[in-house]
Amino acid sequence: MRHRNWLVMATLIVVIGLLSACEKKAEHKEEANVYYTCPMHPQVNEKKPGKCPICGMDLVKKEIESDGHNESDPNHKH
Repeated sequence: MRHRNWLVMATLIVVIGLLSACEKKAEHKEEANVYYTCPMHPQVNEKKPGKCPICGMDLVKKEIESDGHNESDPNHKH
């Protein structure tokens, strides 16, 4: 019975470790392709969500495409 409890505990530790490692990789990848900007002040670009330092509005998440253009750029031709 002791051996079985030890095996269950070891399995849980390994699974939790693998899940937390996968989550950290996904967060890092997202950060590299995302920035936050103010709808009223597009010159404001931050790496984290927050408030615009000019007007105090919530910053909006923008994703950068692989070619370096922002998805909402009206001048960008697909």
